[in-house]
Amino acid sequence: MAVYDKSGDNFIAAVECDGLNYYDEKLCSDRNRLRKEILERMGFKFIRVWSIGWYQNPKLSKTTLLEALGD
Repeated sequence: MAVYDKSGDNFIAAVECDGLNYYDEKLCSDRNRLRKEILERMGFKFIRVWSIGWYQNPKLSKTTLLEALGD
């Protein structure tokens, strides 16, 4: 998903979440390197959110995500 900055009128970050499609990828490099590399080249700040962390401690996950966006 992409995070939009209303005040700057542009996208500021790409947030990747794992899920069924994430685990269906055949090669680790497809998941972990290529998407991140491409999105960063396009100017996105890249942030990963893991579903297990969100499930186990949603408050910490939300805080971590918001802090990453605040930089």
